Amino acid sequence: MKNNKIYFNGKLAKLDDVPSNITLKITGDNNIIKLNDFKGKGSLLVEMNCDNSIFDFGTDNTINKSVLVYYPIPEGKKTKNVSIEIGNNNIFNGDNIVFLSPIEENNKIVFGSYNLLAGNIHIRGRNDHTIFNTKNHRILNKEKDVIIGDKIWICDNVQILPKTVIKNESVIALGSIVN
Repeated sequence: MKNNKIYFNGKLAKLDDVPSNITLKITGDNNIIKLNDFKGKGSLLVEMNCDNSIFDFGTDNTINKSVLVYYPIPEGKKTKNVSIEIGNNNIFNGDNIVFLSPIEENNKIVFGSYNLLAGNIHIRGRNDHTIFNTKNHRILNKEKDVIIGDKIWICDNVQILPKTVIKNESVIALGSIVN
């Protein structure tokens, strides 16, 4: 783990400066992690297995149970140059709210502000399986950014897939798959 920079409440920090309700597991290099205090009795887990990537958790958010953020290592390829940006004044009410980073370089998840989330919500910036054209071996399901606006209510058991754009002031119904 080299040259990773952790900022807490706007100031450069060490791992020991981060409160116990935030768990950081960083195995990559040259990452930037921007954290802020949050309201509520919940916890935030950030696991970064990547290089040259960014995680930015805004201000005045509330976590009542758990938010999990993963930058995974896909087989045979290290994730690099991806980001997850979470805005301000969001309320994460439920358990098992998961942000799964993109794998392909220069892609991101942008999650706006003033959003309300229930539980068991997965926001996926990555495809689990690459689909190739058998004739020219080009990737058919390339990743693109996930953009989630402001003032959105996301109900329980929702899956948000890569390439999704959700406009401001939307409601995502119980059990939806959004792409």
